[in-house]
Amino acid sequence: MKPQIEKIISGNREVLKFIGLLLFFTIIFHFIYQSFIIGKEQILRETTALIVGFFLNLIGIHNSVDGVDIIFGSVAAFNIIYGCIGIYPIMVFAACVLAYPATIKSKIIGIVPGILILYAIEIVRLTFLGIINIHYHGLFDVTHVYFWQATLIIFVLLLLFLWITRIVEKENR
Repeated sequence: MKPQIEKIISGNREVLKFIGLLLFFTIIFHFIYQSFIIGKEQILRETTALIVGFFLNLIGIHNSVDGVDIIFGSVAAFNIIYGCIGIYPIMVFAACVLAYPATIKSKIIGIVPGILILYAIEIVRLTFLGIINIHYHGLFDVTHVYFWQATLIIFVLLLLFLWITRIVEKENR
């Protein structure tokens, strides 16, 4: 039995290393977030609310922003919580990039634009949810919890795929 385990481990060393590093970076990011960021992310929440409020006004959905709240007159409102600033998809993406076998240069080229793209997707998500909140309020929870969570996962995977195929593999040629 022991030789079989050694064979499996030696044949999958890179995959096991990636999984180990992914877990390590995920735990580190979670610790950093819980210790140093949570409770101090107010400026990011307020900035996100202002940006989403701006885009909603731009497309004709009148609103006002009060701190982290986007208010749609007397109809409805929503609150930008810390989970709405894209921190979780960004942490997962960054952990995957850092765990993947690539140069530091490739990792920086992946992480910096990846963070900006994921934040932009978060703005699109919240703007879309604002539209749903006003025009199709009955679909808000389903759209928020299921559609956009799956969509964010797909975007993280797509960004990773693009980074690996366009940056990492190109650098390795």
